[in-house]
Amino acid sequence: MIRTPSTWQLPSQEFVVSLGSDGQILSQGSISDALVKNSKLRAEVAQEKKKEEKAEREIDAEREAETLKEDGKPIVEEESSEGHISWGSAKSSSLPVFQCVIVMLNIMLIAVKMYLVALGGRYRMIFWPAFTFAMVFECGIEVLQPWLLGAWATEYTIHPDPADVDVTL
Repeated sequence: MIRTPSTWQLPSQEFVVSLGSDGQILSQGSISDALVKNSKLRAEVAQEKKKEEKAEREIDAEREAETLKEDGKPIVEEESSEGHISWGSAKSSSLPVFQCVIVMLNIMLIAVKMYLVALGGRYRMIFWPAFTFAMVFECGIEVLQPWLLGAWATEYTIHPDPADVDVTL
């Protein structure tokens, strides 16, 4: 069972039920019965066929234009874009897949390099050492925290009275 407002799937169906906007059955049966009984459905199918034929004519015209040659060169201009390489252009190129992947990785590396250079701005010589120090300091704190907690917990095993443990340790 397929419920769809579009008509492009109708020719492949064996049994069709057409419902009105109020939910009542307008027609049911084969596609030809439904088209005879429902003028709105008939108009929609005709409109879809016109769209389909127009699209096929456009595709055929494009193929013909591409196959026509003049002095060994195609008449249709080659499509190109500036500023970036899209995955679509990489897939449609004559390069093998691994070369397309290498090209895309190089582009990504250039973008990451531009990002990292821009991250520090005019003060790169201050930013990057400060950033590196902050990262190393944070990692040191993460390592030091469990050790300090363990040292504090062992104080309770050493001293029998909990009041004797230095809380600021």
